[in-house]
Amino acid sequence: MEKINKSILLLKFMVSSISIYFIIMPLESFLIYPIAYQSHFILNLIGYSSLDGNLINLSNISIMIVKACTSVTTISILLGFVFSVSKSIKEFIFGGIFCTGIIYTGNIIRIVITSILANHFGMLSFFHDFVGYISTLILAVITVFAWLKFQKQLHLKSGKDNVI
Repeated sequence: MEKINKSILLLKFMVSSISIYFIIMPLESFLIYPIAYQSHFILNLIGYSSLDGNLINLSNISIMIVKACTSVTTISILLGFVFSVSKSIKEFIFGGIFCTGIIYTGNIIRIVITSILANHFGMLSFFHDFVGYISTLILAVITVFAWLKFQKQLHLKSGKDNVI
């Protein structure tokens, strides 16, 4: 019976992640400039950059923020996870805001760190692929565990302790 429940949970996760991605995919184009601006803003605070549309110019390199830089795919996967383990719509909405906020903020930090490293050491492709992708994966896993822990606390407070 438990194997069936895990299979249903996995199926629910996969279907919801894909569905959510196609629902929020149009946001990728909308998010390019705000993400470029916010990344530039932080880089500029430490004296690094100028901004031209979605192009962040540093002293040694220029970085173009594109759709893939929005983390919409990662957010979709995490929203699918939250949907799969949530016991109510209120919990899904709260979990969605929680996870989206962490990933969005982490994505801006990822862009800033990648930009600084690539500007100082060159090797943009290496820092983009290694630091960028690895940090996104690590942040996603940390976010999942943080949400599960927080969700468990919510359930314990309400007397419902049956979280996955």
